[in-house]
Amino acid sequence: MNREIKFRAFCPKLKVMSKPFSFNQVLNFGDVVFNSLDLKKHIVMQFTGLVDKNGVDIYEGDLLKGFGMVYQVVFSDGAFYMKLKTVHHRLSRVFISQEEIEVIGSIHSNPELIKR
Repeated sequence: MNREIKFRAFCPKLKVMSKPFSFNQVLNFGDVVFNSLDLKKHIVMQFTGLVDKNGVDIYEGDLLKGFGMVYQVVFSDGAFYMKLKTVHHRLSRVFISQEEIEVIGSIHSNPELIKR
């Protein structure tokens, strides 16, 4: 199975998320263009290779609603997980298809959603 390797980045200073990119591309935050990624200033998130019930790409750092709860997507020990406080569920196509999982935001853009 092939999956697209892509990323996005959040700029905390401007409070804006980039469009998806590969490392061969330039990041563009509105009128500000960065020719190289500064890991001290930007939070980089990788695409999981999965999509939610609406066909929206799921990235590391996304907040997912499903099973009556809100989870944060994290990368740990070589895999993506749905994190709920101290409980982690491995993120997979099978797991996503069991429930109407939906991306409702990002931990960086919408941290208030995780408190629900």
